[in-house]
Amino acid sequence: MRLPVIVALAAIACRQPPTVAPPDASTPADEAPPPDAEERDALAALSRVYPLVCIAMAGDSLDAVCHDDVVGFAAARKCYADALAKAKDAQAKKPPSSAKFECGKTIESVGLAYVDGRVELLTANIAWLDAHKTTLSPLMASKSIWHACEDTNCENQPASYLDKYKAAGIGEVNTIECTKRLFQIGPPDNVAWLQKVVTARGLSCNPADKPPALEFKSRATGHTL
Repeated sequence: MRLPVIVALAAIACRQPPTVAPPDASTPADEAPPPDAEERDALAALSRVYPLVCIAMAGDSLDAVCHDDVVGFAAARKCYADALAKAKDAQAKKPPSSAKFECGKTIESVGLAYVDGRVELLTANIAWLDAHKTTLSPLMASKSIWHACEDTNCENQPASYLDKYKAAGIGEVNTIECTKRLFQIGPPDNVAWLQKVVTARGLSCNPADKPPALEFKSRATGHTL
């Protein structure tokens, strides 16, 4: 009888091929990053963060005016409050961290720490003024804080040169060094300090600073960026 054979053949014909799972899209590829990936990542971080540094830096410049030039306690306090408002505006616009490489991560972390540091420092200065109003207010009737402090002890006034407020100093941002390794602006011996990169990319806080007519490229690959 052939029935068992026919049934067996039919069973074989109906078998489905084994299902093969698609590759996991979340698994990182073993391939090396494309050329200039770190350079482009750093430039993207700079574009996200440096405009906020400029907003906070406007308050930084105002801070010096508040301390050195503004006469009268109420006027000086308002000056600090205006500077704080600028810093808080920058802080409210902080983007989420998204840099993938070392230099971009440094630009993000130091730049955003500066913004936060400005808020912390200016808040502390206003609190310091309020705590010393009784002493400072009469002295500042015709003087700035700077000159009033010649007549009283102001050594405990919060300032960016103190370790507690170190992040609030713009020098922390301007001394980021990884851009020297990544970028070349014009001739090879032109050191690409952060401020040179900022100006070359049209991100300077001073609108009068125009990008130089120099080629901007990767120092490692020579590719124009």
